[in-house]
Amino acid sequence: MKKKKKYLNNKIPEIIYILPFNFDYKVNASMIFDETKEEERIKIIKYFNDNNIKNIYFNDIELFEDGIHLNYDGNRRLAEKVFGVIYGEF
Repeated sequence: MKKKKKYLNNKIPEIIYILPFNFDYKVNASMIFDETKEEERIKIIKYFNDNNIKNIYFNDIELFEDGIHLNYDGNRRLAEKVFGVIYGEF
């Protein structure tokens, strides 16, 4: 019986973590993101960076007025960053 390949070229794929970005917890629509959640977000980013885990995050990405969703420019910047990481421009 032929053994089934689990990964392309039997190589485990690299994982790029896209970490939480700068939610605006001061906006009414984002009440679930408070100062405590912001502190947790910073701890996650620090952990990934301290442990050399490939990740993407922004502290200054543009959001819509709801304080949660990326605006058009924010989506563009995130896509460019992901592209750069995948194709070695990071």
